[in-house]
Amino acid sequence: MSEEIPAAGRVLVVDDEKNIRTALAMTLKGAGYAVELAASGAEAELMLAVAPPDVVMLDVRLPGAGGLELLQRWKPLLPATPVILMSGEATLTEALEGLKLGAYDFLEQPLLGPRVLNTVARAAERRNLLEQAMGRGAAAGDTVVGESLRLRALLADVAKIAPLKARVLITGESGTGKDLVALAIHQLGARAQKRFVKLNCAAIPAELIESELFGHVKGAFTGAAQARRGHFEMANGGTLFLDEVGELTASAQAKMLRALQNGEITPVGSDVTIKVDVRVLAATNRDLKAEVELGHFREDLYYRLAVVVLETPPLRERAGDVALLTRHFAELIRVENGLLAKSFAPEALAAMSAYRWPGNIRELRNVVERLVILSGSTIGLADLPPEIRTALPAPQRAADADQPYAAMSWEEFKATSERAYLIQTLKACQGNISEAARVLGVERTTIHKWLKAHQIGKQHYLA
Repeated sequence: MSEEIPAAGRVLVVDDEKNIRTALAMTLKGAGYAVELAASGAEAELMLAVAPPDVVMLDVRLPGAGGLELLQRWKPLLPATPVILMSGEATLTEALEGLKLGAYDFLEQPLLGPRVLNTVARAAERRNLLEQAMGRGAAAGDTVVGESLRLRALLADVAKIAPLKARVLITGESGTGKDLVALAIHQLGARAQKRFVKLNCAAIPAELIESELFGHVKGAFTGAAQARRGHFEMANGGTLFLDEVGELTASAQAKMLRALQNGEITPVGSDVTIKVDVRVLAATNRDLKAEVELGHFREDLYYRLAVVVLETPPLRERAGDVALLTRHFAELIRVENGLLAKSFAPEALAAMSAYRWPGNIRELRNVVERLVILSGSTIGLADLPPEIRTALPAPQRAADADQPYAAMSWEEFKATSERAYLIQTLKACQGNISEAARVLGVERTTIHKWLKAHQIGKQHYLA
């Protein structure tokens, strides 16, 4: 159902000179690579969010944000993707700086075909090795992992708004990765080199929340033995992420509004105003509009925070990402505990993909950690908790003894899972194609194409 990628892989070429983009595209396509072209960093960032390439070729001298700045911004989000810098004018200092920032290699113009192909091939091989070790799409514990349509749509929005100054409210159920989305916005934005400060508003006692946000002076309250900076001041120049912002007290909400309106804070017990320059990102698992109507949350503060609203999808709407996340967490946990490599049997992954995950990604990680620590080298259906094991349809469970997936290729298993997930979504939407398209984040025409490709008729989801 997804676009077929040549075995050689996908290369993104970012250069403002059309003749260089064209020449590199001809060279790479001739060697079997899929090639995408971008004339600027902004254009490239949209492509990176939608479909991360295997290799990036990046010009050092770009209008606007230069190659070194872009490299520094992208590496935390794409740790496994090699970036090859190229330039005909860069100095040795810039080349060394690029390598220090994590560039895979540096190519000087003229960009000769054999050298380009050799460098790209070695870079693609390095990415393959990293993916084998860490699981496709991630090489760090603080990276957004997944390839589902819902997640790609979310990341595309992240790439659009990250360079702007707009405040963002991230909504979604608990455990869906709202903090990772906030971190991605920070790392793709202009403040990436400044501090990213987090505060979980639900974890702070109501009587101390204002002190945590705005700081306090010595003697401001019982126990304030010395002055302390608040999170707003600590994040000055950078980004402040307020998790569970719906838990703020009425008094804290009033002071928060002033901070957002005027860029000013006053520490508890002080009459001195401090100017701050902070980009505020907030998150909540509550319906803040409903809280406003009930009088529990200030309407003016809501509209200050919710300039842009992003929703993190629950894991049950990202069933295709469960296998990726499972492998990702399994490798992280294995490394953390010094254990031998573990693999998951296809039927175990199928059951995990079918499970509803009420605790979302947080629940998935906890389950994977338990399995990696307590199970053998291959984690099968019998190792899963009962509620997950029984999520697999009964006919498939009955056939487990015959290893129904053993003869399948990965692509066949993936297609089978996609078909089952599409049918499940349509059933949940009572056969409403428009609603299914909204849930999956695609056009109605795409749903019809998938139905045809998987030979799904109304009898499959309206029965």
